[in-house]
Amino acid sequence: MNSGLTRGVELILELADAVARVRGNQNATLNLSSDSSFHSIGLEKTTDRDLSVMVQNMQEQVNCLPVTAFPVMISVTPAGTDLYLGGACIHESELEDTLRDFSIVEDALLDVPRGQETSYAIGLSGRLNPNTRHSSIIATSPLEAVMKFAMTKVALSEMEEILADDQDVKATDMEMRSRHDWARYDFASLFDQACQRINAVIRDSDPELSPS
Repeated sequence: MNSGLTRGVELILELADAVARVRGNQNATLNLSSDSSFHSIGLEKTTDRDLSVMVQNMQEQVNCLPVTAFPVMISVTPAGTDLYLGGACIHESELEDTLRDFSIVEDALLDVPRGQETSYAIGLSGRLNPNTRHSSIIATSPLEAVMKFAMTKVALSEMEEILADDQDVKATDMEMRSRHDWARYDFASLFDQACQRINAVIRDSDPELSPS
């Protein structure tokens, strides 16, 4: 992993530890956006200097994380700490690999204009209720949302190629809607585009896979 992503992992884990330590007896959530703005729940009254310093460090070094990994949310309850990147819940042990995947997604979307962050509901067709959907992904475009969803099913950084009929993703069975206005998107078509873009990034990053 490059030094920027390594520092990004360290910052997220340090911040999560600080939130868990200062939350007292209440649940706490810290949400950091790609523009360095943040808001919190359950931490408003804390005067903990370490937490303030860590939030400031995260704001100053926000560019050490792929922009597609945002928003970064840390949620702490008595049951433990949950980390969310781009709306997807990420286990701490998978953080480094996940950031590599976010870097691939970022490179695959370099020429796609970033819009407003929107939450997308993704799940099997007809099963998009909160208790039945697969994921709620936060993204700046429908294409980005589909790529992020694919990341929850396969490890992009470990693949030589991702296919439109990937059996882990099951694109033809999936339905996606904007949670803002419930507009429906053609998941399979978007996933086909996503595969082409992701595969181009994978080939460019590995000389052995590039056409001679």
